Amino acid sequence: MVNDDSKIIPGHGVLSNKKDMQEYRSMLVTVRERIWKSMKEGKTLEQVIQAEPTKGFKAAFDNKGWIEAAYNSLKKPS
Repeated sequence: MVNDDSKIIPGHGVLSNKKDMQEYRSMLVTVRERIWKSMKEGKTLEQVIQAEPTKGFKAAFDNKGWIEAAYNSLKKPS
């Protein structure tokens, strides 16, 4: 539904386009994979935060809060 001429109005942030959306999705996937890998290695939330899974990406969000939310969403229910 999105083409190169589309304008995307995100819930947060600036007006975007298809390329911006693809880059943002790629960042989310990469950071999620980094967090998941650390979790599989048995790292705690604090260790995951210290590992800086968002490193290399321009953060448009609170890193610690976002990492914690991602970490908690990936935990298996008890």
